[in-house]
Amino acid sequence: MKKINLLIIVLFTAINCMAQTTLDFYPSMFDNLATSKLSTNILADKAGLPEMLFGFNGSSSCAASGMEEFLFTYQTLYTGNIGTPTIPTPDAIFNSVGEKPTDVIPLGALYFNYNYIDENAFNNGLIQIINSQFFDGPNSGNPYNQSVCVALGTLYPDTLTQLVTFKAEPLRGNLSNNVSSAQINFADGAGYRTYTANTQYAIDYSTDGDYTITLKLNLTGGGSVYAKSLIHVSASAPLKSVAIGGFPSDYPCNNGIVPAYNNTISITRTGSMNDGLVKIWYGNNPNGTPKTQLTKPVVIVDGFDPIPLESVDRSAEEIYFETNFNSSYRDINKYSYCEEVYKENRVSITEGLIDRLKNLGYDICIVDFEWGGNDIMENVETLKQAIGQINTRLSNNGSSEKLIVMGPSMGALISRIALSEMSNHNTRIYISFDGPQQGAYIPMPLQELYGYMFSVINKTITFSEAVFALLNMPMKTFSALLFQVTLNGVVREYSPLDCPAAKQMLMYHYLGTSNNQPYAPHSDHSTLYNSIEGVYPSNCMNIAISCGDGHGNSQLGFPSAGADYLGYSTSSKIKTDIEFKELPTSGSLSPFMKLNVWQNALFGIRLNYINKEYKSFTTSSSKSYEHLPGGNFNGNYMLGSLLDKLSTGFDYDKYECFMPLSTAFDLSSSVSNNIFSEFNIPTGRNFTKNIYPSKSPFDMLYVCNENRYHVLRGPNPNADDNTLNSSIPGLTQDMTDFVVFLVENSENIEDATQSEVYNIYDIYQNSGIQYCSQPFNADLLENGTVKKSYNSSSVNISNVTISGSDKDIEVYSTQSITIGYNTTIENGATFKADYANCPAE
Repeated sequence: MKKINLLIIVLFTAINCMAQTTLDFYPSMFDNLATSKLSTNILADKAGLPEMLFGFNGSSSCAASGMEEFLFTYQTLYTGNIGTPTIPTPDAIFNSVGEKPTDVIPLGALYFNYNYIDENAFNNGLIQIINSQFFDGPNSGNPYNQSVCVALGTLYPDTLTQLVTFKAEPLRGNLSNNVSSAQINFADGAGYRTYTANTQYAIDYSTDGDYTITLKLNLTGGGSVYAKSLIHVSASAPLKSVAIGGFPSDYPCNNGIVPAYNNTISITRTGSMNDGLVKIWYGNNPNGTPKTQLTKPVVIVDGFDPIPLESVDRSAEEIYFETNFNSSYRDINKYSYCEEVYKENRVSITEGLIDRLKNLGYDICIVDFEWGGNDIMENVETLKQAIGQINTRLSNNGSSEKLIVMGPSMGALISRIALSEMSNHNTRIYISFDGPQQGAYIPMPLQELYGYMFSVINKTITFSEAVFALLNMPMKTFSALLFQVTLNGVVREYSPLDCPAAKQMLMYHYLGTSNNQPYAPHSDHSTLYNSIEGVYPSNCMNIAISCGDGHGNSQLGFPSAGADYLGYSTSSKIKTDIEFKELPTSGSLSPFMKLNVWQNALFGIRLNYINKEYKSFTTSSSKSYEHLPGGNFNGNYMLGSLLDKLSTGFDYDKYECFMPLSTAFDLSSSVSNNIFSEFNIPTGRNFTKNIYPSKSPFDMLYVCNENRYHVLRGPNPNADDNTLNSSIPGLTQDMTDFVVFLVENSENIEDATQSEVYNIYDIYQNSGIQYCSQPFNADLLENGTVKKSYNSSSVNISNVTISGSDKDIEVYSTQSITIGYNTTIENGATFKADYANCPAE
C-alpha cells in the first residue's frame, strides 16, 4: 500500500487534526467511526492491520504461517470485531500453546471475512483524524474494502518430534456456514483426510525437516479455499524447558587436556541439588614422579555454573585445565581438535598454573558443586564439608600442611564465607580471583530486555504484547533459556539470570528495580551481603586478584556514561527497535533501555504496538558500570546469546565490566579506581602488600595494566587488532607467577614490609639470587629464599641456622662478611663466603 501525503489530510481536518504521525496504538482510536458500512462486522485496522493478512487469502498459493503469525492473525480479527466476539479470547488461545513437543499440539483454524480502510479514504475525504482519533470524513461514500482470511496454526513454537499428535480446534470465523467440508494434509504422505473439530491425529514424520500442513475448505457454493502452516520436526527435538543453547564453551577442546584424576571426595548433604565432588590430581615428588596420596592441597572452588544439564555443564576441571593450556600440549597429531586453540593465541602461558603447582609438589583439589546456580549459602555448606574432609585426609596421611584455597569468581565469595565461618579451616592463603565481594554486574538494559522476553515465555504479559514480541523474535529464542531444577521434590523452572545465585550476586537486578527508580538489587542480594559485610577469613592471608585496569581506564568499545551503545532495528513489516544506553552521571531521570515494536500503517502513520521506555537515575549506590574498569564479560553469553538470536546477522559482541575493581577488592566507597595511586604501587609492579586496611580488607592486591576477560581466557583473546570487541585473556603469565610466589612464600611475606615483599618476589623469580641493590636479610638466608647473595656493603650473619634442606648457600660481598653469634651450619648443608663484585642485574 502506498503512503498518502499527509498534507492532503489537512484539507479535511482542523490544523491540530494531525499533531503527529507516530501514534501509540490502541483500538479505541477507531471508536468514533460509523460502522454501518462494515459488511463483515470486523474492521481489521482496529488491531493494526498487518500486510501479512493479505497473504492468507485462501488461494492455493497462499502464504504459510508459523505459530506467531497465526496468533497475530487471531488477535487482529478478534480485536477488529465491532460487536461481542463469539470466539475464545486471544489469552485463552495463547494459554493453550503446547509446553513441550510431546504434548497434544492444538491446530487452530480461521475463516473470516473482514473489512479494512481503503488507502484512498483520506484523499477522498471519507475519513479524517482529529486528536489521534479516527472520524468519518465530510464526504459520503464507503471508506472500506473487503477481503477474506483463511489461516491455520500449529500452536507450538519450537521443533516438533517426528511422532506428533495434533488436535483439531473448531473452525472459527464468520464464514463457517459457507463450508460444506474440511480436509487437512499433514504432508506425511497420507494425503488429505477429514478435518473434524476435537479430533486427534497421530502423525509419523519419518525424516527430519520442514513440512507444510495444508487445510482445504470446500465451499457450499462451489470451489475451495486453503490455509497453510509451516512446521519443523526432528527426532531429537528437546523439551522446551531444557532446550538450553547458545552458551560459549570455556573449554574448546573435546578431550585430551584434562588428565584422569587420581582420587575423589564425595560430599552428600540433605536436601537437593547441594551435593559436591572434590576431584584430586596428585602433585609430583622432587624427582618428578607422581605422588600417591594427598599431602599439599591447593583447593580450587568452582564458580557460577547456572545450568545443571550435562550437555552444557562447564565442569570446573575442563575450565582450569584449559586455562593451563601451554606449550607442553602442542602435539597437534594427538590433539588436532584443539588446533583452533592455537589460532586464538591461547598458548601465551609458558607453563600453566596447574602444571607449575603440581611440579612443586602441590595437589590440585577442584571442588565442583552439583548446581553452581544454587543458593550461595547451600554451596558454602558444601564447601565447608569438603574442606573438613580434605583436612581429615591430610591428617590420616600424616601431613601437617595447610591449605591454599583459591576461589575464582563466585568461588571466591563462597570460599570467603565458608572460611569465615570455620573455626579450624587449616588454611594459610585465601585467594579471591576476580571475586564478587560486593557483587557482580550485568547491564540493566540487557537485564530489562531479557526480563521482558522472559515474561513472554511465562505468559505473564498481555496477549497483544506477547504476540507482537513473538512475531519479531520467535518464542524458541526465549524458551531456550529455561531449564528445570527439582528442589526438595518441587520442580522449578529457572533461567541463568533468575536462579538463586544470580539474584544474590548481581549488584542490580531487573526484578529489584522499578521503572523511574534508581537501580536496585534483588532482596536476596541485600540479605546475603548485609550478613557478610566486613567479614573475612581469619588466621590466613587474604589475597585479591582483579582482572581490571588499575589505572582506571574504561572498557574497550563503551562510550562515556549517558551515551548510546546499542541501536538495533529489524526491517520486517512489523519492526522492532531496541536502544541501550548507560545512565548519565548527572543524576537526572534518563532512559537506559527502549523497546519499540511498530508498523508503518496506512496514511503514513506509524503505529507503536509496544512502546516501552525504562528510566532510572544515578545515585551514590546506583550507577552504570558498563564502561568502568574491571574484569569484563559478554553479558549476552550469560543469557544464551539472546540478542544474537533476534535477527539473522545481528551481533552483540561487547565486553562490558562484569567484576568492577571496587567489588574485586571490596573497596571503601571513597576509594577511586586508580589502584596504582591509591595503594602506592610502584612503577613496573602489579601487586602490593596492602598498607591501607581502611581502603580494602585484603592483605595483598594484584591488578592489571588493562581490562581483561573475567578470571580465565576470553573467547576472543587476540586483542592486538585494536578492534573494539576484543577481550584480552584474563589469566596472564604474571598472574601465574604471582600465585605461585604466594603459595611458596606466604610465611616469608606475612610479616614483611611492602618493599621487602618486592625484594622477596624478585629473589624468588631469579631462582634465589639476591643482587647488591637489595638489602641483605639473614632471615631470607635461613629460610632458604636466598641461595646466592651479592652485597656492596658489609654482611653480618648472626642467629641463623643453615639446614641441610637449604643445600648450597653462597654469600659474596665487596666489603666484609662476618659470621656472628648463634650461627649454625648443619650437616648436609654447604656454606661459601667470599669476595665478589656486584654482577649486572
